[in-house]
Amino acid sequence: MFHIHWQHIKSRPFAYFFTLLLITIILVCLPIAASSFTQANEQVKGDITDFSRGEYDLLVRPKNATSLIEKRLGLVEQNYLGVGTGGITLDTWKEIQTDERIEIAAPVAALGSFTKTETSFQIPKLDPPVRYTAQYYTDNGATSYKIGKDVGYVLHPLPNGQLVENNEVYSSNKRMVDTWLNNTPGFILPASYHPVVAIDPESEAALTGIDFSPFQTNSLEPYFDMPGAKEIPLIGVENTKTPIQASITVEPLNFTKTELQQLKDDVGLSEQENLGDIIFTDDLRLIQTVKQRLATIPALETNTHTVDFSSVLTSFEKDWYMLDDAYEIVMHKDYDLAKHGEALAISNINVHSSFFKVSPLDYKLDGEDIYVNLLNQEGDIPIHRDVEEVNFQTYNAEAKEEEFVYFVEVAKAPLQEYKNSLAASPHGIYQYNYGTLQATGEALHPTHLAGDFLPTPAHGLVPLEWAEFFKGNAPIDAIRIKVANITGYTEKAASKIKEIAEDIEAKGLHVDIIAGASHQTLVLDVEKIGKVEQPWTTLGAADKILNSWNLFSIATGITFLLVAVLALFSRFQVMQTEQQPERHRLALIGWLPTTINRFYRQQWFGQCILAIITSMIILFVTFGTPSIIWFGFGISIVIILVIKWFVGYIYTNRNERPIKIKPRKSLLLTNMYYYRHHILATVYQVLLTTCLLSFLLPLSYITIRNMTETTLGSYIHWQMNEEQWILVIGISTLTLFTLVESLFHLWKARKNNLYLLYKIGWKNKHIRLQLRKETLIWSCVSTGVGFIVSIFLILLTENMTWLLTGASIGIAIGIVIFILIINEYIASQFIGRIQKEG
Repeated sequence: MFHIHWQHIKSRPFAYFFTLLLITIILVCLPIAASSFTQANEQVKGDITDFSRGEYDLLVRPKNATSLIEKRLGLVEQNYLGVGTGGITLDTWKEIQTDERIEIAAPVAALGSFTKTETSFQIPKLDPPVRYTAQYYTDNGATSYKIGKDVGYVLHPLPNGQLVENNEVYSSNKRMVDTWLNNTPGFILPASYHPVVAIDPESEAALTGIDFSPFQTNSLEPYFDMPGAKEIPLIGVENTKTPIQASITVEPLNFTKTELQQLKDDVGLSEQENLGDIIFTDDLRLIQTVKQRLATIPALETNTHTVDFSSVLTSFEKDWYMLDDAYEIVMHKDYDLAKHGEALAISNINVHSSFFKVSPLDYKLDGEDIYVNLLNQEGDIPIHRDVEEVNFQTYNAEAKEEEFVYFVEVAKAPLQEYKNSLAASPHGIYQYNYGTLQATGEALHPTHLAGDFLPTPAHGLVPLEWAEFFKGNAPIDAIRIKVANITGYTEKAASKIKEIAEDIEAKGLHVDIIAGASHQTLVLDVEKIGKVEQPWTTLGAADKILNSWNLFSIATGITFLLVAVLALFSRFQVMQTEQQPERHRLALIGWLPTTINRFYRQQWFGQCILAIITSMIILFVTFGTPSIIWFGFGISIVIILVIKWFVGYIYTNRNERPIKIKPRKSLLLTNMYYYRHHILATVYQVLLTTCLLSFLLPLSYITIRNMTETTLGSYIHWQMNEEQWILVIGISTLTLFTLVESLFHLWKARKNNLYLLYKIGWKNKHIRLQLRKETLIWSCVSTGVGFIVSIFLILLTENMTWLLTGASIGIAIGIVIFILIINEYIASQFIGRIQKEG
């Protein structure tokens, strides 16, 4: 019997070894798929447990505090807590803080943008007459903007020995005239605006690790001699930038004393009066005359010096500046009288009489595009937020006992730099990675003005006790909560977090679960700026990542199982079809039915044993002895045996009925009807292939997109990426290979039909055209139905987009083209053989 088996295998080696290879592949791949699915799920959950918890777990805000873009996309901008109108009282915060389940409850109250104390800087003196021009600039990292210009003149000495050391001066800024009269020419720096946020020092220190103990100082050194004033301790944030530059032009003038006196006569000033006094007159015509006449004085030479104050300007520290002879900045702490000479600076405390409320950005959504519209312009500088000035006190230099509050910087705190970490619970006030201009890649930063579209971090921090003074009895914008006694985002921890969130929501507040928050880059189309790539934060990304992965894993697992079952059904059907004529010949030479069945059963079990041994060796060498592998291996054997028995049972018990056919007008339809059983088998195969691939490949794209939107998701995806694509490629290859075999046997069954067409005189091209028409009809119908089913499946998991629709259509068209190409090749082989035989 062994000799007969061997001869039978030698007569049809391809069919035997192809079946052996298919069974081996399935016995190896199904356990691997089960193991990968289980281990990948464990790794995804482990990564989320290990990495998804940030500095805190819950974000509590007033009702209706979420923006449109947060509601639609679940995203918040960096420093999104830097603006706000309040809504939570101090009592509510203290009540939440006393909950034993809560480790940290750190409140944030954005007070607004405050103006830095107005300060002057001194410039080097030259022999008169000379003109000094200071042109100021600011920038946003990509574009430089002019923000104002001051002009000053030092002319000839005043006559008649009056104040011999003084010169005739003129300044375009009224407040600078006195300093120029004292032989200290200088200019006042443009005003800059700085966000201030109130915090609770103890809880903020616990949350951020920043030392806020300087708030506890009992002695504040006053900046100003104001007996009734109150100093507010403020911790400045390091590395905040005030982008102000100056281009200072120095021009010695060709201007005589006679010409000076003529100018004074023309505007009604006596010889003893200073020309600079004209700026205090109410006659704007005279001021304009002096300004224009001085501007036309020819310069003997021109020297321009560029000074960048950005590196030395602090937000709230009271300091003064001078420029040495080389036009380098000299700070107060570096000033040396012997080296730098006399210096004079002025400050203006009146700027502390008001602050500015800045509104959140009004984002516009159009599909997937995000727009920021221009609201105003200050000069050329675009303003994208509403800015409201709030006058809350009045400075009166005569009223020495009047209560007046102002900030006194007591320390500097390190700004928390942007970290591309896997999890990122956004503190909401410390990040200063603002994004880049998409067209050039230039890093952006806010200008010196309030109202910039970029989310400005806090420049100064003050104790929470001052929040009510500026914002009323409900000043808190948000509370960041860290839950006690949990170490990762496990199911138990998630349950505890959700329980606390529900309890806080019952107080009438809005609560977001921040576990799994992670960075994501958005592109904003900002009017007057361009397209900006900006880091945002996805709140609660862990659930989305886990859900996306679970859906993809289940879909690929089911798809792989279906493809394996389909491949086995197809192969076993072919085996039964090929065995029918052999069984008939064996019966003719006297073999009993029981003997014939035993012969094929032995051959089948031989294939199974070879496949089982081969696959066991592969699995053992590759994976060792994990239980999930061998459990999946056992299940795979059962599946193969059940499918083999089921196919054999169907063939054994089917009733062969002669095919009756009524001639039709169309030979095309007649042929298709006659071979309908063979065609339908292939149609079902094509339909399922189209459905699976048109669903699985777009689903793979959706999963990758959803996971890689965030840093955490990208990390998990790239950990799993290789296994995902091996599984997808394996499914696609096995499906297409099974489809090719199905097409081959379709045309094998139609060999006699092709032979008949050839014998009755059909030419090669006519036969091919007929076959193409048939193939095009049934392939388009089957792929069309498969495409519709795949679209329905995609709609169950994701909103349909043109991209997904196009991808599914492309896959369906690709399958039709693949079928036509394979059919053309197979038909050519059969027709070629027929022509040789005929």
